[in-house]
Amino acid sequence: MKLMVMWTSKEPEIRVLTKTLQDEGHEIVYWVGMYGGEEYCPPGAIFHDHYDAWEGKPAPAYADEVFAPPSAELIGEMREVEAITLTMMNKRFDTVSVDERRHIYYSMLGYWSGVLDRLKPEAILFPSVPHTVYNYVLYELARKRGIATTMFEQSWVSDRLLMYRDFKHGSRELQAAIEKYKNKTVQEADLSEDLQKYLRTQEGKEPVPGYVTEQRKTGLPIVKLKAWVRGTLSAVSRGVFLEELLRFVRKYFGANLKKEYSGLTSSVPAQDVPFVYIPLSFQPERTSSPQGGLYVDQILMIETVAAALPDGWKAVVKEHPVQWSIRSSVAFSSARYSGYYARIARIPNVVLVPIETSSFTLMTRGRAVAASSGTAGWEGLLRGKPMLNFGYPWYRDCPGVFRMSSADSCRETLRKIAGGLSVPRSDVLRFLKSLDEASYHICTESFMGEFNTRTPEETMRLVSDVIVRELSSVGGARVSPEA
Repeated sequence: MKLMVMWTSKEPEIRVLTKTLQDEGHEIVYWVGMYGGEEYCPPGAIFHDHYDAWEGKPAPAYADEVFAPPSAELIGEMREVEAITLTMMNKRFDTVSVDERRHIYYSMLGYWSGVLDRLKPEAILFPSVPHTVYNYVLYELARKRGIATTMFEQSWVSDRLLMYRDFKHGSRELQAAIEKYKNKTVQEADLSEDLQKYLRTQEGKEPVPGYVTEQRKTGLPIVKLKAWVRGTLSAVSRGVFLEELLRFVRKYFGANLKKEYSGLTSSVPAQDVPFVYIPLSFQPERTSSPQGGLYVDQILMIETVAAALPDGWKAVVKEHPVQWSIRSSVAFSSARYSGYYARIARIPNVVLVPIETSSFTLMTRGRAVAASSGTAGWEGLLRGKPMLNFGYPWYRDCPGVFRMSSADSCRETLRKIAGGLSVPRSDVLRFLKSLDEASYHICTESFMGEFNTRTPEETMRLVSDVIVRELSSVGGARVSPEA
């Protein structure tokens, strides 16, 4: 098969993937990697640096080519993609105006349409759900044309990895397993040892996701000191020390996110007040764009829940624990603009609680969790709490997850929850048994600690084997457009 591979790495284990694909008779015609890793690009394939592609620059092989701009018809057909892409640009294009963002998007639409016209690939491979502007545009164009796509998502449940053809549809293997077990009794002892161990980690004390532990390290004093020293030396060498110092003073001593949020928080509602817990997703990031769809606008999600609350209920909102520690830190940005929290606090029946409030406490005391994705929704299900789902999390097919699209759908689900609806542990165990069968023991995340025990080469070999089997099932047949 003719393949395009979007694998943004320059590490030597990439050789495992390219060799495996070539040994199976596949032809790689386009490779997005990173400068420094060009040597891993197969002979004859067009190489494109990830950061160049992200900025909208063409591959060197096409530097002198002129690709036709997208037609009005194509732009119209891709309106929803455009809306998501503009929010995705909150990362890397944070200070760019809407008009300029839109034109960058149009340029990417024209470029990648032209590349697909010329190369006519039969499948495109992604390491994860596409979320870096250019690869998301390419992914949506591929879906529109019926070109097969493959990607992965780490569940963070043990080392379990899921494979998707379409991230909105989810894992077909998982859905088939759910159907298989829907009328069967599953005990905890029926699960594999690693999933039994995982369940034990969810009992008692509040669990802390591995990614949160990893991201919190950036806030350690020694890490901050090292970063400050590196930043200072860099600013001096570039001749912008005073400019950077002024920016630092404005960020930490002037108006900022932390001050705005802290001035609007209230205590958690009293024990007798029922509420829906809404944990904000860290932004900008894949989990909300594209996996939140139109609800990448989390204020829209909160407004939808608040408009549907039963009498006497509240919506309790808490900021993500690492939102102020990386990327823009406490500075205002496109993802968290000045007045962002004030908009939330003005919504009737919404309570903004301090960021230090225990998510575990809110999850267990709340009657339901509402989110577009994230660990809190899954951990709530483990504790019998229904989820109001506004996105495409890996656990979307678990019983107790209800897809929301309006205040009406939210109102109907909350009516059932108020009437006593919960998530039986038996349903969660059946879902975990399904995950047991449908997932792969492959850990691709560096922060997964004890689960990340293989060498990068061993991990890549396992991933490559999954891809090869998937390509074999696809064969030379094209999938139905936007299936």
